[in-house]
Amino acid sequence: MSEIFVSYSREDRARVESLVRSLEEQGFSIWWDRDIAPGDSFDELIDTEISQAKVVLVVWTKQSIGSRWVRNEALEGMDRGILVPVLLDDVRIPVAFRQTQLARLVHWPMQIDEIEYRGLVDAIHSKIGRGAIDAHYVKPHRRLLPTRKNLVSAVIFALVVALAVPIALFWEQSTSPADDRKSVAVTRFQTSTGDAGQLLADSISQELPRLLRIGGIPVIHPEAMWSIPDSLAPPSILDRVGARFLVDGMLEERGDAFLLTTTVFDAYENDEIWRNELSWTASNMLALNHQLARDVIEALDKRTDTLVRAGAIAPVVDREAYMLFLQGLRLLRQLGGIETLQAAKALLERSVDIDSAFAEAYAALCRTHIQLYRTVGDTADFENAEKYCHRALTLQDQDGTIHLALGELYEESGQTRKATNEYDQALLLDAELADAYIGLGNVLAAANETNRAEQAFHQAVSRQPGYWQGFNELGSFYLRQGRLIEAIEAYTRVTYLMPDNPWAFNNRGGARFFSGDFEGAILDWERANTLEPGPAALSNIGTAYFHLRRFEDAAEKYRHALDINPSDHRLWGNLGDTYRLITGKNKEANTAYQRQIALPNDNLKVNRFDAPTLSRSAVSLAFMGETDQANVKIGRAIELGPQDIDVLYDAAVTYVTLEDLPRAVDALQRVIDAGYSADLVKSDPLFDGLRRTPEYVDFANHR
Repeated sequence: MSEIFVSYSREDRARVESLVRSLEEQGFSIWWDRDIAPGDSFDELIDTEISQAKVVLVVWTKQSIGSRWVRNEALEGMDRGILVPVLLDDVRIPVAFRQTQLARLVHWPMQIDEIEYRGLVDAIHSKIGRGAIDAHYVKPHRRLLPTRKNLVSAVIFALVVALAVPIALFWEQSTSPADDRKSVAVTRFQTSTGDAGQLLADSISQELPRLLRIGGIPVIHPEAMWSIPDSLAPPSILDRVGARFLVDGMLEERGDAFLLTTTVFDAYENDEIWRNELSWTASNMLALNHQLARDVIEALDKRTDTLVRAGAIAPVVDREAYMLFLQGLRLLRQLGGIETLQAAKALLERSVDIDSAFAEAYAALCRTHIQLYRTVGDTADFENAEKYCHRALTLQDQDGTIHLALGELYEESGQTRKATNEYDQALLLDAELADAYIGLGNVLAAANETNRAEQAFHQAVSRQPGYWQGFNELGSFYLRQGRLIEAIEAYTRVTYLMPDNPWAFNNRGGARFFSGDFEGAILDWERANTLEPGPAALSNIGTAYFHLRRFEDAAEKYRHALDINPSDHRLWGNLGDTYRLITGKNKEANTAYQRQIALPNDNLKVNRFDAPTLSRSAVSLAFMGETDQANVKIGRAIELGPQDIDVLYDAAVTYVTLEDLPRAVDALQRVIDAGYSADLVKSDPLFDGLRRTPEYVDFANHR
């Protein structure tokens, strides 16, 4: 098998062939689709070659950026960590691949930047494991493109002397001073003093970004920094997260005291520009943190006037409360399951018990209860979130994270205008707050302002390119819009940034499911459930089994999910949908639907505009023969969410159950127009009876 698999668009065959021949002269074995012999199975051969290649070389051009095949092959390379991209045209590559290192060979083969080309060869050697290239490097030579046979005379291209630009392989976010990167990244500080020392080092490297942000410095999101491999050097770290300055630290124990050595690396200077040592004891750690923040701000102010000057440092809080807050905030940011959220809640509650004036801890408690409410559905969590958010605002109204928490609170209760105002206020106080852009994007998407929503999500990604949650929410936005390939790309970027994050695989599984790849979806969801067992992944696996018509397996997964979270009305609805298709299980289906109807009443008190909850209950009522109630609820749900895929899907199921075939077909038309997969409609067992009717046949023939 070949070492390199080349992915490209056939319109670029001539230029790609030139590149292939040049790389073959370097001693690489290369496969591309020119090697397919007559009689070979195209799909099987490609799958075999790409699965055994050591490098996936993706050629980005004006043609290939729109190719579904090229993007899928690029995802395969990214998934396996063997992607090496080449840019042959000056184009904007798909968002998921923008932080992947690439070689810029624009105008190849007529103009060749040898430094870029040599960097490409070096990157391939590194992936293959050959080591240095000096011993067998072959200088590239300019090549004539093949002539087109339909031309009267051959076209001969003049040789152009290439101007070598001193830039080796680069991340698409340029590292030159012209890119105007202003933000600061803080690494996870290291220590040689064991677990206790690492806890102190972690607390310093968590608190420093907060103090810098309060001091007016734009800072990279901590989650983007803590997921970076230890092996990356400072320039690579800064390129990955899109920052100019990197603050790093080493903590050492010196008798009864500690010594913290802090350095600042400047991407423009490509060198360490500042080093400082601070000695202290554990008892005055808070004073150290504040002194360290002031020193770093002063060092940055001396280097550039592009950073905002320092403002007031945050007020001192109780040391123990502060440590508990940092630990709880760390758990909250993981967006884990119920157990993780409960642990975060316990730590944050202890923090505010110790220091009742700690505003940021109250805001973090508010966000924790919002996440618990979203996960479990207990309205007591929402009430607690309200209490803690307003307590935080009373204590401090000039902190962006507090307005972020309020935005999430109002978003969850359907108060769109208030949510938008809070997110805007958060961004006014902190323009780098990616979570506020994410919240704003979700609110705008819910209001069907899709263009502005997409802009907000892209702001989150561009301002914090190393933060996984931005790509995660962008993927969810694409998924809701039916842009499945882009959703899979964005989610794959999340798996790259956070390979141990269950949400990354859970959401990518969803995108694969909607594209009809049920087996691939099950693999992703099983990986998510292995990383953090929970009801979401189990329910999703059940839904994939449902479409594969493995109803007993689907019911088992739903029951297992309900064992973990019996309060989720959606799970009871899914179980009812499954039982209705198993012979002799109508009684069980009826019981499950009754549970589904009873549970969401409290949720609708929190947010009476919750259209998907109304539509899910309509399905249950229809099966139970409550025709009038089902019609009322589904009508109200459609009124509230006329473009919501979940609502329109439930409408189709409701009307099929009620045998209202014209309205069922109309709902199917609307759900497909809104982005739902037509292939999923074809595979959905709930529509088996409808597909045999003249109404559906007429609908299918006119699509």
